[in-house]
Amino acid sequence: MKDYLNIGLIQPVQDSDIACSKAGGGYNLFVNPLIQEKVWQQILHGLREFSHNETHLPIILIPELHLPHHYLDILKKLACSLGAIIIAGLDFENHFLHHNLIRNRAALIIPFNWPKNITSRKALVLKPGKTFFSYEERKMFSSLSVREFSDFNVYLFKSENFGNFGFIICSD
Repeated sequence: MKDYLNIGLIQPVQDSDIACSKAGGGYNLFVNPLIQEKVWQQILHGLREFSHNETHLPIILIPELHLPHHYLDILKKLACSLGAIIIAGLDFENHFLHHNLIRNRAALIIPFNWPKNITSRKALVLKPGKTFFSYEERKMFSSLSVREFSDFNVYLFKSENFGNFGFIICSD
């Protein structure tokens, strides 16, 4: 097992008051499309920088509610080309059956050839969800007549090269 692990971090910057504000006041759960595109461009810039790095980064983190869902397929292809696991926080989404339930999930993209530093053609994509929502989130959901949808699954991974690790989404 390796003594240390190089990890890439991309932290897009957005003004939450602009990204999620509603006309007439209050908040919208979903980031407006112009901000989504700005965030995506910041993510692409970070991935380009990492692709030119001399040191291979086996794991890349994009925390918070940053990745717009419609870019997930592109991010999967980029993870495969970089040979890196990418963990990205997804924007809020409605539950597919119960639209009054809101999910906070992440995308965990694992290329099939990982941890080898080679391009892969396929990847496994998991979308683990948050278990415990913050008081502020629950208050915001209540004001919008929706509720949180908790995911009680725990994701644990075994890696001979990097040791065992788990995955959860924090409750701020």
